[in-house]
Amino acid sequence: MLKFRALYLFFLCLALVAPPAIRADPNILYFEKSGIVQRISWDAVEDVFQYEFVIEKKDEGAEADGFTPLLSVVTGETSAELSLAPGEYRYRVVVYDLLGRMRPPPDWARLTVIPALQPKIFSVDPPVVGLSGGRVHATLRVTGGNLVPGAEVCLKPADGGEPLFLDGDGYVPGANGNSAELRFDGLPLKEGFYDIVITNPGGISDSWHNFSVAVAPKKTKPFDITFAEAYTPLFSSYGLINEYLGQSVFPAGASLRFGMAGKNKRYGVFGVEAQFFWHYFYSEYTILISGQLFNAQLNLLYQKLILRRKAAFNVRAGGGFAYYMNLQIKTDNDLLSLGSETLLPMAAGSVSFSWFFRDLFFLELGCEFIHIFSVEKPQPAYFRPQLCFGFRL
Repeated sequence: MLKFRALYLFFLCLALVAPPAIRADPNILYFEKSGIVQRISWDAVEDVFQYEFVIEKKDEGAEADGFTPLLSVVTGETSAELSLAPGEYRYRVVVYDLLGRMRPPPDWARLTVIPALQPKIFSVDPPVVGLSGGRVHATLRVTGGNLVPGAEVCLKPADGGEPLFLDGDGYVPGANGNSAELRFDGLPLKEGFYDIVITNPGGISDSWHNFSVAVAPKKTKPFDITFAEAYTPLFSSYGLINEYLGQSVFPAGASLRFGMAGKNKRYGVFGVEAQFFWHYFYSEYTILISGQLFNAQLNLLYQKLILRRKAAFNVRAGGGFAYYMNLQIKTDNDLLSLGSETLLPMAAGSVSFSWFFRDLFFLELGCEFIHIFSVEKPQPAYFRPQLCFGFRL
């Protein structure tokens, strides 16, 4: 029984990869075609006159199950060279002894020739992916040519480390072979540069160099949101209603504030804020002895960070409405409520100093001047110190 085996088999198809060569005319292109030669070898047998290498090709068609003779080569060597198209084949080597007699032929051996397509990578998008927790979650779109199913894809570190191969679900070629997706679903990579290598089933490959894996930057908000509450006593400055009260300091007061501010720039931070105030008046010395002042306003903020961003100097300017409520006066025998409750426009400006701690919380100390546009002359005005505690998101 003839014992043979294939010692060298380079079963690449007749890959007619033909780059344009010479342009002789604007409408005529000349191409050079080159075939790939396969060599099939077998073990030598003693006392042999010659060998006959026989190969047959499988019939094409859904119902075909036979083979058609393709080639018969008689040789005294232990190998045969041929050029086969892609497809399924069977072959065997028949031995003739020194008397020219054919020995019993061996069983057929099967052979499959696959297309030797040259993959081409024209672009990879995105060229850089982010690394988070030692893993990459991204989908790359590769454009090129001959990106066929069954290809092997690996990432080779540019520094010479071990390559990392994608599993079967990580490579999804398009229907036309001109595109493919590379899916990195938690792929363990390190920061650095990689070569993306795509190797087609025929063994021919192409590479895309300098694909970058970088540490993903922390997501930053375009602005900060702040909330704060404050203790806000009131000091009267001038105005007819303040003359009725007969005193200048009213310690009962509070405020709430929320706003949005942009990120710090070289020239500072700008923002907008809404603020609400409540104050309580009380006096025992004049005819006007009690009342409340409500105030809602919208401020524009300018902030300059100082002391390595641990503190800030703030300037605010804005306006809104003031509302006097439950103003009461005393007579000789009774208390009377004034019915002049109404919304009055007002303007305000302030300066303050903030101190940030633990990145989220801050304390703020400042003073605000407000002027209320009233029908009484002179119109009322106040100084309003603020001791504020807040946080930012």
